[in-house]
Order: sequence, then structure tokens, then C-alpha cells
Amino acid sequence: MDKVLRPDRLELDLATSTQGGNANKFIHWSTTMDNFIETLKDTVTSDEAKYKVLINFISPDIFLHISGLTKYTEASALLQALFVKTKNPNYARHCLAMRTQKERESIELYLLALEKLAKECDFKDVTAAAHQEECIRTAFISGLSSHQIRQRLLEDTKPLSDTTKAATTLEQALRESKHYNHRASDEGHLAATDSCSVGQESISHVAAVQGRAQFQSQNLMTKDCFVAAKVVTWFMNPLLARYVTTTSGMVVV
Repeated sequence: MDKVLRPDRLELDLATSTQGGNANKFIHWSTTMDNFIETLKDTVTSDEAKYKVLINFISPDIFLHISGLTKYTEASALLQALFVKTKNPNYARHCLAMRTQKERESIELYLLALEKLAKECDFKDVTAAAHQEECIRTAFISGLSSHQIRQRLLEDTKPLSDTTKAATTLEQALRESKHYNHRASDEGHLAATDSCSVGQESISHVAAVQGRAQFQSQNLMTKDCFVAAKVVTWFMNPLLARYVTTTSGMVVV
């Protein structure tokens, strides 16, 4: 019987398993492993002995994650957490409510998909009032306009009163955070405006100084040209120029 129930070697890609992609495969393997251990109950009795049997049916890469343990129950729980990622019940119920029949998907396959999603919703026997509260909580989280608040609420499953209280607190925190950001933006804009004003004043001052220097230079050039004209005029007609004014003083002719 033990040969019939002997499980296959567990060799799953850990990178794919981080998102729960191999959850179904692991659950199937874990069930066959438990059945196999059950057939060895007469010879393998202690938890430590069961652990030794377990490590013979996992790959070396997976063994690294449980190599520090010595008991079968502890190793099984760690492997369960490694390969099976439990969805938040609120998110699982949202996925169930939003699932629609895909193109070319038969009704039988569509129904199987819904049943699979329903198993992740953690449905329990509750009263009508409790069921109503759970439905309101699911609709409340799904209909939130803030993705940030929805993300925080999906981190843990809480009663409706605690969920709404947490959402209100998060909404207020986001509103105040925006106020701080707006104030910091205004202060930065004011500082930039002051800096631009100082820069413009400096540019205006430099332009004024350059303008005066250019004007003075042009004035000197005009005076020199005027003097040169007088000198030329004197040589051509002394009667028209009795004296010559230069930039260094007056020359009387």
C-alpha cells in the first residue's frame, strides 16, 4: 500500500510560487504526503522521524527553507506558507463578484471557475445580520475611489465598524498630507519668485551700468570726431576755425 500512496518528489519553481501560482500543485502533493505518512504510522511514529521521511520527497532548493527544522508538523506548516498564498476574503469575494464568463468559455467551465473562487472567500455559517455586514463591507471596499485606502484595508480583514473607522482615519491622513504638500509647494514657489526678482534686479543694474558706459563711450567718440572735423576745417580754411577744442583742453589758434 505504501508504494501505491508514495508521493512524487516536490519540485516547484519558487519564483512562480511567491504569487501562489503553484498553490494547487502543492496542496495536492501535501495531501498525498500526509496519506503516505499515515501508512507508515506503525514504523514512523515520532514527529522527528516523519521529518526525515519528508526531506526525501522534496528538491534540494526547497529543502533549504526547512533545513533548520527537525519536526514534520513545523516543516509542513512552513511549506504551506511558502507555496499557498491565502487571499484576503474581501478581495476574494470581489474577484468572485466580478468574474464573468470569458469568450468561448463553456458554462460548465465558468461554473467551475466560480466554485474555485468561492473556496477562497472563507465563507462561514453566520447569521443574517452578520452576512449583511460582510456584504456591505465587501461592497464598501470595492467601491472606494481611493486606491491607497483600498490597499490598506485589504491588508487585514476587520469587522465593518473597524473597517469604516480605519477608512475615515486614512482619508483624513491623506487630506492633511495633501495640505502639507500644497504648503511646501507654495513656499518653494515663493522662494523661486524671490530668487527671480533678485536676479532680475541684478540684471537690470548691470544693464544700466553697461548702458551708461556705452553712452559715455559714444559721447567721447562724438567729441573726438567733432575735434577732428575742426582741425581739418582749420587747415583748409583758418578763418573758419579760430581755435580747436580737444578732449585734453583748448588750443587757441
